[in-house]
Amino acid sequence: MELYTVFASLLMAAALVGYVNHRFLRLPSTIRTWSGLRGGISVALALSLPPGHTRDRVVGITYVVVVFSIIIQGLSIGPLVKRLGLSTAPEDPAPASH
Repeated sequence: MELYTVFASLLMAAALVGYVNHRFLRLPSTIRTWSGLRGGISVALALSLPPGHTRDRVVGITYVVVVFSIIIQGLSIGPLVKRLGLSTAPEDPAPASH
């Protein structure tokens, strides 16, 4: 009985991943690139440098670039999606009538 439970859970997970990947792959590469992860690897690599003056400078510069990209790209992803005509949100919601 336990084997069937494991099989069913793996099948559901595989179906979910397939659905997510299918929807993700339909997005234009512009959206996938612009909305990608920002800075995790860069910060990890900067922090892995040996201690010293150069490391401190590289870590500082890395954090500035990461924060800049998060703010600029994070605030502009909505307008980019609308500009490409991929938004599923209504353009102007109707005002609520009382």
